[in-house]
Amino acid sequence: MIGSSATWCARLLAVLLLYKLTGCQAPDWHVSVTEFKSPSEISFCFSKRPNCSGGGALSLAMFIETVDENGEVLELVWAIRPDIDRPVIQNLTYGEVPRGWLEVEPAKAMMVERWYRIESDRAPYFISFRGEPGNYQYRLLSIDEFHDASDKNSLEDW
Repeated sequence: MIGSSATWCARLLAVLLLYKLTGCQAPDWHVSVTEFKSPSEISFCFSKRPNCSGGGALSLAMFIETVDENGEVLELVWAIRPDIDRPVIQNLTYGEVPRGWLEVEPAKAMMVERWYRIESDRAPYFISFRGEPGNYQYRLLSIDEFHDASDKNSLEDW
């Protein structure tokens, strides 16, 4: 498994580097929350168009990391990779590995008062949680929204 994880990581890095060097952007995708009970009990929809429409998004990998207020990675909290050709993902519940995917890094509990980056071979989204049991809230931002809020020191203003 370690060898296959290293190969997977190398392939993903190569794709991301190619996008960066050629000035190309990864194809658009949209992330929305479809169910939310607590930071670690959350389901997402990944789609070609807003509001979970247009079908799932082709993805070479999916990982969630904690980040600081500048978006710099602090810790990997969950990672999965496809075990099939042409991996399309649409609905994903945190910590549950979808059919045709393999878990690379087991899910760790997500916490309030932290920012997480939802990453793929596409532009990332960022999510944060606040509140307490029975009264949790989340804030989901695109990469542009996250950087705008970070530049204005307003990531905590919500």
